[in-house]
Amino acid sequence: MVRGTRGFTILELLVTLAIAAIVAGLAVPSFQTLMEKNRLRTTTDDLLELLRISRLEAVEQRRPVQVCGSTDGETCDAGGWSDYVLMVKPAQGAEPREVVATLNVNPRVTILKNNVNSDEIDFTATGWIPGDPATFDICPVNGDRQHAYQLVISMSGKTRKVLPPIADSNCPA
Repeated sequence: MVRGTRGFTILELLVTLAIAAIVAGLAVPSFQTLMEKNRLRTTTDDLLELLRISRLEAVEQRRPVQVCGSTDGETCDAGGWSDYVLMVKPAQGAEPREVVATLNVNPRVTILKNNVNSDEIDFTATGWIPGDPATFDICPVNGDRQHAYQLVISMSGKTRKVLPPIADSNCPA
């Protein structure tokens, strides 16, 4: 008598599913932390690149360039930096104001500008920023300062990234 293939028993399937659920339960928190770190790093790198390009554009074009926060992606406003960040060439002579680049900020990331002098960063034609140096805190919306980044713009317009952990972060707790 020839026996046919019978497959798996219900007990074998349940044991396999239980092991898979345990492994998934252990992996999900680590994966969520990894995703949060990647969101913050990507947003920080994108903002850093936009600031560097803005400074370069100001020097190359020999005209001021502004970087500002926006809630609608088209106009600079005091609504914060957590929706959009714009690179803008202000109106000069007969040339109208022009939005050169737009950074769409991830909704799970908050950008806080810590320079109290103005709502925007103004790069002069020499690449410098007038007034005090500016800093940005890039924070997760859950307020976990452990993975926050900070960007520092010196008066000469050069921007650098401060890696986590940041003890003096202004991220909301």
